[in-house]
Amino acid sequence: MTVLSRIVPAGLILLAVLLAALPWGLPAEIAPALPLLPYVVIHVMIERQPAAVPDWLVFLAGLALDVLGQGPLGYWALVYLVGFVCVRSASELGVAGFVRGTVLLASTLAALVLVQWLVTSIYRVHLAAIGPLLAGAAIALVAYAVIAVLFPPGPRETQRSNGRLARGV
Repeated sequence: MTVLSRIVPAGLILLAVLLAALPWGLPAEIAPALPLLPYVVIHVMIERQPAAVPDWLVFLAGLALDVLGQGPLGYWALVYLVGFVCVRSASELGVAGFVRGTVLLASTLAALVLVQWLVTSIYRVHLAAIGPLLAGAAIALVAYAVIAVLFPPGPRETQRSNGRLARGV
């Protein structure tokens, strides 16, 4: 894996965090979708190149969003790490393709909405509204479809049955 193939995913995730942290002045119905956009980029990058997105990068992306958004420290880091574990586990099973990726993202977003709702309810000491979280997840799912269509996966590297074998040896 080249240095560029490690820098590009990190740069895209950082760009998504910065865009999510900007005060866009969006309506209250759409605002919960913005912090999920960096997770959508994380999801796409893990689908494309699982080794290029380490867990510490996901943690730092969530922590940066917490700091820039002036939220409770660790909230988005926890949410992103839960999603990271879900998508990384599925990528180890060989889940690939647009339809499978969409189904995986939808199930992961359902888990993330549940985590967000639980943590927010515990933090505020009363039940949080789940409607805006579900709307944000739906918008994130549409954003995934747009990102996946605009940036199709590149050619996959062929897997060798024996790692010691090399061309010409």
